Amino acid sequence: TRMSIHGTSYGLIQDNVTYKLQGSGFTTEDGSEIENDFYRNFSGRIRGTNIEATMDMESGNFGHAGTGFWMRRAGNTLRENVVVNASFAGIAINGTSSDDLPKPAFRGALVSEPGESISLGYNPPTSIKNLEIYGRTRNGVWLAWPTGLTDLSSNLVFRGLRVWHTDGSGVEGYRLC
Repeated sequence: TRMSIHGTSYGLIQDNVTYKLQGSGFTTEDGSEIENDFYRNFSGRIRGTNIEATMDMESGNFGHAGTGFWMRRAGNTLRENVVVNASFAGIAINGTSSDDLPKPAFRGALVSEPGESISLGYNPPTSIKNLEIYGRTRNGVWLAWPTGLTDLSSNLVFRGLRVWHTDGSGVEGYRLC
């Protein structure tokens, strides 16, 4: 089963399994999702187009490359997760079109309600801790504009990242600040 986190922030996504899917295992869909904690999840055998394209993001057609965790922006935490055999990447964070997306102003906020959303001009920090990615995967971690289309930097923290037996890079990034 695919797990789509849609319009939800400050949540705990724990002890879930996604297996043998097309596109992505875990997805933060519309880009308003921040401060979610993905903890001790497994994603395996995820297939897809094997390409992450800007034109897909612009048309709203995203998360099809074949990733264990696909995020539309930085701003969530991934701890002690495992990804095996995702055709494109274990994790992909593509913030190409996320700058103008509203973010919740506080826990429980509805970004569609007046006064409950904010625009930071950049994406919040992301923390990736004790993550393991291996198998027939093109990239361990793939990042494109994770902090959005601004020159403002947010922190991307990696601790205990283990990427092995992949077909390509451990970490590949474009426009990281």
